Amino acid sequence: MPPFGLKPLYNGIDKSVHMKIRRKKRFSQCKSAKKSTQNYICVLRMLYPLDPFGLFSTDSNNNKYDKIDSLTKRIACQRIEVKMDTNRLDCATKYPVVLVHGTGFRDRKWFNYWGRIPTELKSRGCDLYYGNQDSWATVENNAMTIQSRIREIIAETGAKKVNIIAHSKGGMEARYMISTLGMADYIASLTTISTPHHGSKTMDIACKLPGFMFGMAAFFANRWFKLLGDRNPDFHFVCRQFTTGYAEEFNRENVDSDAVYYQSYAGVMRNSLSDGLMFFPHWVVCCIEGENDGLVTPGSAMWGDFKGILKGCTNRGISHADEVDMRRRKFTSKSKEGFVSDICDVYVQIVMNIKRLGY
Repeated sequence: MPPFGLKPLYNGIDKSVHMKIRRKKRFSQCKSAKKSTQNYICVLRMLYPLDPFGLFSTDSNNNKYDKIDSLTKRIACQRIEVKMDTNRLDCATKYPVVLVHGTGFRDRKWFNYWGRIPTELKSRGCDLYYGNQDSWATVENNAMTIQSRIREIIAETGAKKVNIIAHSKGGMEARYMISTLGMADYIASLTTISTPHHGSKTMDIACKLPGFMFGMAAFFANRWFKLLGDRNPDFHFVCRQFTTGYAEEFNRENVDSDAVYYQSYAGVMRNSLSDGLMFFPHWVVCCIEGENDGLVTPGSAMWGDFKGILKGCTNRGISHADEVDMRRRKFTSKSKEGFVSDICDVYVQIVMNIKRLGY
């Protein structure tokens, strides 16, 4: 009991103490809620390739995202609109730019294959689109999908042509579309990054494994990727399209068009420990073929006007995953002339050069 006459004072002290406790409790609750939301988002990021219900996939026809919109409301995420800097339009090319992804992925609105790259290019005035092809369909099937997509873009924008920037197998699909499907008149330039134009000796060996092993892997892979949205997955044949024999025949049948400007880039990891994601494939390819980015060697990536090997400012080099900003961050804050500290800078430079050439 407080002494007589001091009760109101004690009550005031009690109230202030209780208020402080309540404030601390509310703050800790908000903090824990924010942390749980961040953890939930991290889990979604890790699981997005599994996505059996297509929550994160785009529809190439009407681009409806009702499922992901309702999901993001529940986890308190807000869509970030890309604002164009009107004072910095160095990537505003004459023709639209189409990004064509590689094997195993699809073009998605959220957790984009290309990381921060599209946002950076759009902020600099680039009119950007996606190929929207399957992740494990054959070169021929995906080329037809990209062909349809480009016709849509041309009809939508009124442009006469487009520029294509393709990563990995996407470069072969673009070349097939240009040469065999007769789209040369609609393509101004093709830039390929670590595309296996000359195949892989590692895949030559892998494809000699017993047929039943490949058959079982293909059976499960095709059904899984069909669940993820692929229309025509063909794991077994796609693997064979990476062999040197297929590449030799492909190059003979798909001759470059004089109407299209072709250029290419390659990446190289310093060693197998440079990137945990690419540790095993890099080690295997390195034993058989020599230096590579975790999947493709510089010799196989050379096509048209070869611009050289991308080298990072750090000692780890640049992996196949780094080439499309898989980690969504800079390699380092350091800058060094002739070396890459942020993969976004490479794409900005590519588009600026395309613009300089008049495309």
